[in-house]
Amino acid sequence: DEKKLVATLGSGSIKIFELPSYQEIYQIKSAHKGGTWGMCLSPDGKLVASCGKDMLVRVHDLTNYKMLFEAKHPGETNGVVFTPHNKRVLTGCTDGLIRAFDIETGKQVSELKGHEASSVTDLQFTSDGKRLASSGGDGTVRLWNTADLNKPKLEQTFDDHGSLAFGVAISPDDSLLASVDWADNI
Repeated sequence: DEKKLVATLGSGSIKIFELPSYQEIYQIKSAHKGGTWGMCLSPDGKLVASCGKDMLVRVHDLTNYKMLFEAKHPGETNGVVFTPHNKRVLTGCTDGLIRAFDIETGKQVSELKGHEASSVTDLQFTSDGKRLASSGGDGTVRLWNTADLNKPKLEQTFDDHGSLAFGVAISPDDSLLASVDWADNI
């Protein structure tokens, strides 16, 4: 709604600011221990998901600031993204898996082998939710067909990065895919 700004801090806290004044209105203290590695707002702006060094993904409601659920992972969590319809949140982990969790129950509903040999570092959906881009420590960016999120299919692998692919983004009109690696190559 462009009335709030949500920011994560190296301390593991999440701060919510009112716009346009930038006045802090709430702080979720210690959302993560040891650092927050990623954060995402739900498409409707009502939820925030964060992930971190503590191997947790947490989802908070931004209307009452209560935690809806947390999901423990076997390694550090890096990427996190909501589906366009706000029903699931997907996570990336250092074990190379992408996991999907139901927002209402907090239960894991599916997983896929994202980047088998290394960490999943970032995730981004197309606006219609039919494709998911993932970046990984193996230096690749992968494009998945997620029309059926229970049975995603790998469509394409881009291996243009010589080092860890650290971030991925899709343009609002879904026509462009961008990625960046640890060496600042785009």
